[in-house]
Amino acid sequence: MKKIFCMLSLAVALQGCSKPEDQATQTETTSAPSNQLVKTTDTPTPPAPEPSPMEELVQKQTLAEAVDYLKPQMTDTFNSFPEAAGYLALWWHKNGSKWNDLKDFEDAKFGKVLKDPDTERGKRICTFGSIIEIAADKSAGFTVYHAGIMDRNYKNMRVLAVGSTGEIIAQSTAKFCGIVIGKVGFENAAGGTTEAVYAVGLFDLPENR
Repeated sequence: MKKIFCMLSLAVALQGCSKPEDQATQTETTSAPSNQLVKTTDTPTPPAPEPSPMEELVQKQTLAEAVDYLKPQMTDTFNSFPEAAGYLALWWHKNGSKWNDLKDFEDAKFGKVLKDPDTERGKRICTFGSIIEIAADKSAGFTVYHAGIMDRNYKNMRVLAVGSTGEIIAQSTAKFCGIVIGKVGFENAAGGTTEAVYAVGLFDLPENR
């Protein structure tokens, strides 16, 4: 699975570089004899531009509001990064990632995510297992971590972790809770394919509480 934030990086860059358009009033002068008044016509001031999706997202005050806003964009992917996951990570980063942000969400069921992801998107899911791999991604201007986790029942989760990962490395065991984006498929080392639940959230560490 590609571990990149290309679309998110572009959106962040565009938001940081955008400036309000200068508004100017143009005056049209019509010819008239010197003994007559000169007519002027003011061009109407254009309406203010609509806020971009990124601007609307960062205005959300709670994680629940951000999740509801992004839910229509949550999709399943194969060998690619779920774009909605990047935007949710961005919101969480800007608003301070805390474990308690997850406490009021309904719990998702692993099997239901694989069966019918639309019924479980935006819900909370937790797992405890072995870290198959974990790597930092700084491409969007802040650090998140792509990780794979397998529990004792061999259930696979792919996660995007915000906040601290402490001393967690591959082969560590850890608890993770996050928001379900959907399911992802990817090619595995045996030459076949694997399906996993994909979530954005935090590892259960004191630094994240």
